[in-house]
Parts: sequence; C-alpha cells; structure tokens
Amino acid sequence: MWKDPIVEETRRMKDEYASKFNYDLQAIYHDLKELEKQLSEDRIIRTQPTIETPLQAQNAHESRIKQP
Repeated sequence: MWKDPIVEETRRMKDEYASKFNYDLQAIYHDLKELEKQLSEDRIIRTQPTIETPLQAQNAHESRIKQP
C-alpha cells in the first residue's frame, strides 16, 4: 500500500505534540488556546467594513470606466 509522505509527517508531528501532554486532550486544548491568544493579536487585521448602496457601486464603476 502506498504511503503519502505528507500524511505520515503530519501524523508524526501530531503524535509528538500529543505526547508532550501525555495525550491529555484537556491539556492539549488549553495549550492550543494559549497559543491562539499569543498569535491572534499578531495576525488580526481590523478594518471597518464598507457598505455600498447600489447607486454608490454604479457611480464607482462608471468613474473607473471614464478614467484613461
């Protein structure tokens, strides 16, 4: 049977990570939540959503067409 090297590596890494916590799912969960807190602040990009009315969208489209 053919073995996918990426799947094998992923399973190996998962096993190494889980073994650090003696395969305790609650401990793994808490570790992942802490990691999430640390990383989320660096990766979140906050922007204000813009809501265009159909008329605003049409005007923006027309102004892009008119520009040379």
